Amino acid sequence: MYFIYSLLSDLTSDIYRISGLFIFLTIVFHGFFIIYRPLSLQNWKLVEYSWVILAFVSTLGLVDESRRINAMTTLTHTQIKVEDAKIKITDWFNSYQDLTCNEQIDNFRCTTFTKILNDIELLTLEEEITPEFDKSLLNSLSNLSPWLSSTSMGIINDRVDGYALQRDQFLVLKQQVKRSHFQKLINLLTPLLLAFALALKMTKVTAEHLALRRKNKKR
Repeated sequence: MYFIYSLLSDLTSDIYRISGLFIFLTIVFHGFFIIYRPLSLQNWKLVEYSWVILAFVSTLGLVDESRRINAMTTLTHTQIKVEDAKIKITDWFNSYQDLTCNEQIDNFRCTTFTKILNDIELLTLEEEITPEFDKSLLNSLSNLSPWLSSTSMGIINDRVDGYALQRDQFLVLKQQVKRSHFQKLINLLTPLLLAFALALKMTKVTAEHLALRRKNKKR
């Protein structure tokens, strides 16, 4: 399967190769359907269904690729938002750690904030981009009440909630960027199918033009 993907990718990702394929198919179709085994105009009507179907399937590939590009663009922006939200959380804890540890205000408070920052670091090592920060991260802060004001707790709660929202959106977009084997195959075949469709259409136009010339000569 990988060999097929690689072969199709080499063919359809090169503009010169796909252009050469289109020219080659156009010449072959002209030689076969016009010179070697000419089709009647009625039969060409049936062939027209073929190129329309090929064009439609290639359009599906283009639509899927457009969807994926949009998802990748949004994913990049969302990742930046996730990282910014993560930095806001760590900045909040770092500020209070500096206050309690560097100024030696309270050893228990220093230990609490240091432990939370260590937990955050471990979570980040496990999942660099989107570690899961849930409210359990804040449970130990309840022991610091009433030293931490409700305003301070409201700030960190809002930051954790904001991070969770951005993280959920990031994970959804991450799934949308992924493609199944069928989607990959359709995407790879899109330029190939479009070349077939356009070559057929060009041959049909030539056949109609020649038929019209012959009809005019008879008059």
